[in-house]
Amino acid sequence: NNENNNVFGQIKTISQGKPITYLGNKINNSKEGFGINIWNNEAKYIGYYKNNKAHGYGRFIAGKDIYQGQFENDSASGYGIFKNGDETSYEGYWVNDSQETFGIEKWKDGAIYIGEYYHGKKHGIGTYNWPDGTRYEGQWSNNTFDGYGIYYVSNDRAYFGEWKNKNKDGFGEFVWPDRKYIGFYSNDKKNGFGISVWKDGHKAIVGFWKEGKQLGFGKFMNTKKTYFGIWNGNNQAEWFKSEKQGFD
Repeated sequence: NNENNNVFGQIKTISQGKPITYLGNKINNSKEGFGINIWNNEAKYIGYYKNNKAHGYGRFIAGKDIYQGQFENDSASGYGIFKNGDETSYEGYWVNDSQETFGIEKWKDGAIYIGEYYHGKKHGIGTYNWPDGTRYEGQWSNNTFDGYGIYYVSNDRAYFGEWKNKNKDGFGEFVWPDRKYIGFYSNDKKNGFGISVWKDGHKAIVGFWKEGKQLGFGKFMNTKKTYFGIWNGNNQAEWFKSEKQGFD
């Protein structure tokens, strides 16, 4: 999945060997100012140097991978644009060859992420758009949904609430075209106290859920009456005459 991959990682794919060609300025046999470095695997750097290291604006090419932007001490640092052979791209800020602070990441299939990064991973506030129109807006940690966020499944279905490691976890609200659930989740399923309300207001269920199924004491309400009972895996097992009877 795109959202779980740090596509770029280290941008340098050159060998550890010495370059076979250097054309440019030198001071005391140290590369200084503008120059061109070419390695034996045809990787090359065109840009500025300081103290024998890429420093300032430059362009690094290794096969079909291209980085163009700011360098510091031989690493991509500052603002830059990276494109690789599979048409994936990142435009934004870097520190030591890793995406950092803020950027825009795009994939060949049309997916796009706009948001914050930390040490090369999506981390902070960001929005991820899938090609099919699905969208997540909210908090990220270590490349995945974590914290508060909104997940738009379609134009008429969405979840607003808390996440943990890409799973709905904590308090949230899931909205469907005809109803909504407001309550607690864990491990991506309804778990704990919650309320299901139908959109037209003609009925509602208040009670407890476990592993996504209604379980235990609860009540069902419609425009005419309120019913109390015990649910067992979404199947009402017993009605009570009153709420008090359920605790006797």
